[in-house]
Amino acid sequence: MYMFFSKKIIYSKKLKQNYNYIKKQCGKKICVVVKADGYGHGATNIVNILQSYADFFAVQNLDEALKIRKQFPTINILILGYCFDEKLAVENNISIMVDSLEKIKQLAKIKTNKKIKIHIKINSGMNRLGISNIKEFKKILKILKNNKNLYFEGVFTHFFSPKNNKIIKKQMKIFEMYLRIIPRCFSPIKHVGGSNLIFYDLPQNIDMVRVGLFVYGYGCECVEPIMKIVSQVMRVKNIKRGAYVGYEEKYRAPKSNCTYSTWVC
Repeated sequence: MYMFFSKKIIYSKKLKQNYNYIKKQCGKKICVVVKADGYGHGATNIVNILQSYADFFAVQNLDEALKIRKQFPTINILILGYCFDEKLAVENNISIMVDSLEKIKQLAKIKTNKKIKIHIKINSGMNRLGISNIKEFKKILKILKNNKNLYFEGVFTHFFSPKNNKIIKKQMKIFEMYLRIIPRCFSPIKHVGGSNLIFYDLPQNIDMVRVGLFVYGYGCECVEPIMKIVSQVMRVKNIKRGAYVGYEEKYRAPKSNCTYSTWVC
């Protein structure tokens, strides 16, 4: 009988070192992005290690948020994408992204005795999600003023080219245009996304940076990969010269008696 295995090993020490480097570099609050199961590293693994370090954890959808909330009842969780069951999110103390007047009107209709935590997304140039005009933003602010259940927890944008200073300045200028018209009765967390922004001289009024790849050790020479995948050879074969291995004819044996291995996945 053969026993095969394949597993991921997460190095918590390296993860903490990466986080501390990011924190020291930008000096802001940190939102760790753990969408797509923590970029394949295991979202709950990452949250477990960084729960006493990070200020927020960001996910893509409600399913991801609920999976984390089940194990971690007190951490701050933000859904960056659409939430299709807002009431369930509210009941589980999960913050919701708002990117339209229509969305805030839907949230205002929810009957609950809990605060509905919202983060308004501003489209500063990525043109994916987010408020794209001041007039709509002002209408949203008016609804927030008149609805005690709605808690304006955050306002944010995403930088699509965080290595390009010219584009960063342009997007930041747009974002700050929106920030300036927020009434003083509100004090939302102002946050931006893009790992490379930790090297940028961010304005003082930016409170938090959302970081993804750098946390996991990729995209920067100052951080280290935090994961190792361990597997086991399942089969070794000898093949003839000219024979192909795998899909799409991507590998062809240059000579006879070449060996290749099949790994457990």
